[in-house]
Amino acid sequence: MRKGEIYIGRQATHPVIFIEQKNKIEFFGIILTHSHVNKYGDNVQMKHEHFEVYAEAGEKYHLQHDNILIPVKHVINNNDWGPFEKVGNLTSIGNEFIEEYIDDFEPLGWGELSGREKP
Repeated sequence: MRKGEIYIGRQATHPVIFIEQKNKIEFFGIILTHSHVNKYGDNVQMKHEHFEVYAEAGEKYHLQHDNILIPVKHVINNNDWGPFEKVGNLTSIGNEFIEEYIDDFEPLGWGELSGREKP
């Protein structure tokens, strides 16, 4: 996995932007959502220009921008929640956008963000 790639895993309903590997079993990521309501603060709107439309091989990515937001927290995901399927990728503009916000993010476990315990 590389920074800016977008994945969905078998244990998640929301796609996640991969940020970096934390350790052998966890990585930092930012979930993507359509919800404007968040108990941790306002979600941040992303734009069409933040997402690549096509993969290098020419096929269209499954994930396309459609009013996507990111929460003001990033999530610690378990690697064993995979297998992960790559469904999208950020553009260089999208990666710059994420970099502007990432320093202000506080990491949360998935259970903390969703209100559920980890599986």
